[in-house]
Amino acid sequence: MRNRIYPQFEYLTNVIIFPQKTERSVPDQIGGGDLDGDRFTIFWDDELLTSDMQSPIPEKYGQYTEDKDTSISPFLEPDYEDKEFNQQHQEEMIDAFVKYPNHILGIYSNNRKAWADYKGVGSEEALYWGRLSAKAVDGAKTGWKEEKWDANYKVKHWPNFMNRASQISYKSNKILGKLYDLYEEMEKSVKGNWLTETKHVDPDLSLNLTEED
Repeated sequence: MRNRIYPQFEYLTNVIIFPQKTERSVPDQIGGGDLDGDRFTIFWDDELLTSDMQSPIPEKYGQYTEDKDTSISPFLEPDYEDKEFNQQHQEEMIDAFVKYPNHILGIYSNNRKAWADYKGVGSEEALYWGRLSAKAVDGAKTGWKEEKWDANYKVKHWPNFMNRASQISYKSNKILGKLYDLYEEMEKSVKGNWLTETKHVDPDLSLNLTEED
């Protein structure tokens, strides 16, 4: 998404202004955002921009049957705040958060990251896990339940920067792999210097303790 400069807003700093009157909100086009804590990154260097602009249509969560045991959507209704918030309501909200399977998002996102490195962010496999991740992020709101994923999309080779020592790994030549290799080299160098360098003790911090008879 490319920005537009409006002189009348130049007095504002450290903010991003989004238009209100659009068929589809700009935050949603950028990454399915709904301004509930989303993070945005601004690049001023054209070399960091890509000409490949993609804004997939968001998932239609209404197609899922809401599970009242794992959804917090009832607590987000406009008239919910007008209701008396008693002990029962507290227990219902806590129960909904506890029962929601938060661990599943890590599985989805890790598989997506691995496929994105191995075959590209636009690969069928990466997009598959990306869609599942998007559903899982809002699952607590929508009542979406964990899906049994297709075994054909399960990662079989993990990039070395993900540290899957017990599984098949390969040396990544993408940017994350290169950064990982640089870090590994720096860490070895620092550790090597620390082990071999001569240690000097500050005499002002040294105490000469002797056992008295």
